[in-house]
Amino acid sequence: MNLRKALMLSVNVIAARLISQVGPHEVVKYAHNMGITSELQPYPSIALGTFDLSVLELTSAYATIANMGKWNEPIFVTHIEDKNGNLLHRFVPDSREAIPHETAYLMTDVLRGVVTGGTAANLHYECGCTRAAPAAHPETSRAGRRFRRSARWG
Repeated sequence: MNLRKALMLSVNVIAARLISQVGPHEVVKYAHNMGITSELQPYPSIALGTFDLSVLELTSAYATIANMGKWNEPIFVTHIEDKNGNLLHRFVPDSREAIPHETAYLMTDVLRGVVTGGTAANLHYECGCTRAAPAAHPETSRAGRRFRRSARWG
């Protein structure tokens, strides 16, 4: 079984082998580059998603992938105006290249495979999306055998 198929089907032993080849320290480095701020221990079990992360951290990391490797600081307030609509202050998030563009592209492609033929293939049905217009709904998902309607976001 190739890596793409294994990740699509959430074959955890393959993810564990990949971590052992790449090294858990490298995975932690990538995670922090992509917006994960929690302390992560470089244990092989990181391949299984064993660390608790906030929704903000996860969305920051996934947004980095969707943004072709560019991380943008999550912000909640973009600007402040007075009662007349005059701009008082604009907040500009920090931004940086977090992972190579090519890596983000490949990750997006693999995550899309999770939706089109992997463990989250029922996402189209659950969301009321049709496969007839995949370009209009370029969903991606993480792999997970316990995927259920209550576990998805959006």
